[in-house]
Amino acid sequence: MEFRFSTRATTAALATASIAFGSLGLTAQTWQTGTYFGGLNAEVVAVIAEGDGDVLAAGTFTQAFGIPCPGVARFANGQWASVGPANPAFQVTSAVVRANGDVVVGDAFGVVRRFNGTSWSQLGGTFNAPVLALAESSTGVLYAGGSFQTGVARLNGASWSSIGSGLANVFTVNELDAQATGGGIVAGGRFDIPGVGTQTIATTDGATWSAFPGANPPTGVVESLEIARNGDIIAAASPAGSTWNISRGDGTTWTTIATMIDNPVFALLELPDLDILAGGSFTTVNGIPAPSIARLTTAGWTSLATSFNGPVNSFDVRTPTRIVVGGDYTMINGTVATRIADRTAITPGTATQIFPTCFGPGGLNRLISLTTPMIGQVHRSRASNLGPNTVGLEVRGLSAPPPVPLNTIFPGALTGCSLNVSPDLTLNTPPIVGGELIIEFLVPPDTVFLGASLFQQVLAFDFTVTPFAVTSTHGLDLNFGRL
Repeated sequence: MEFRFSTRATTAALATASIAFGSLGLTAQTWQTGTYFGGLNAEVVAVIAEGDGDVLAAGTFTQAFGIPCPGVARFANGQWASVGPANPAFQVTSAVVRANGDVVVGDAFGVVRRFNGTSWSQLGGTFNAPVLALAESSTGVLYAGGSFQTGVARLNGASWSSIGSGLANVFTVNELDAQATGGGIVAGGRFDIPGVGTQTIATTDGATWSAFPGANPPTGVVESLEIARNGDIIAAASPAGSTWNISRGDGTTWTTIATMIDNPVFALLELPDLDILAGGSFTTVNGIPAPSIARLTTAGWTSLATSFNGPVNSFDVRTPTRIVVGGDYTMINGTVATRIADRTAITPGTATQIFPTCFGPGGLNRLISLTTPMIGQVHRSRASNLGPNTVGLEVRGLSAPPPVPLNTIFPGALTGCSLNVSPDLTLNTPPIVGGELIIEFLVPPDTVFLGASLFQQVLAFDFTVTPFAVTSTHGLDLNFGRL
């Protein structure tokens, strides 16, 4: 059985119910400096969110909250731990977590090492310069970048190899980022592409190099870059050597989105709502005081702190409501924060259960939210106790009117079961396995949905009996927030 309704009304009504972006500002965000206890005892160059709130940190430190962990540490289940036994990594300059879970780090001595969950081992030979960047392509190929002769190398089996004839006259490759599809990699720095000339941005398919197209590309040296969700490239560069700009290229032209930055920008990140974070050692952006970290919204650039006593080198989305920020600072806004801290959401979303629910063949039917509902992020919920031989139907609505007894809609519905949300959209669910199913959907990255509610419920149909039996879960009121 399949029920489908138009989504046009859903989008329009959510927009009507939303809170205007301009009225929210960024004031609700706070710094959580005590999350990571004593933090790290030296610089953090990379932080990587690994899921479920776990964080991998890499840098030049030797201890995390007094625990020996040279160069690499993991924060999980509320505590720090070393990554594997006999960790040989130190003076780490770059890090990546591969799709298979392997941790790969590059160091200041040109060595790349991998932890496969059991032990550490070196990958390929040693480069003659620090490994400043690592990235894994969408096709699973590992790349390393730095100021060594070819600028970028790819791992082929047990050895590193250049891409084509390699880059030439390499001053540096500071950043590598993987394109979402096709196996492409984008490199940022300063180098020559043979036959093309000096560039600060280049792309490769693993076989040849190309300049990223577009008029007015970044000049000088690119220090950091980010590939946006739509495929644009965002890059920070120093055209004059003493001032820094941030620009965005869409393949046709480059547009400057920030100027008058007084010091390097070491990190860029596109957030789920499509805002841009910039981190570094700067104190101003576009002439606005912004120590070490700033955020670009549709209203312009804004500072996220009144004081940082050191640079921000890296950040990542740790959970739907937190951003982890790593660097070489020890104080934020006058509060102790030893090189790693969290920035909380502007507006946390909420998920509230709507009663009643009812008993079915598998027990009391339930629907719970597994993630905080936030714009631009995937929301996950779980329905359970749905019983064997059942098929699920997800109901989404724009309101939660008084419950309607299901047996007034379906004669075979069990007593006490009800429809708790307006059926503006119905969707066939994934298969029910063991009485459970997980529902996922992407909330659009549009601030028009802030403060708006979407109501959700699951009905379970058993077609092995006549008339077919129907039960229902709780409803959920999903009110969308913004990171």
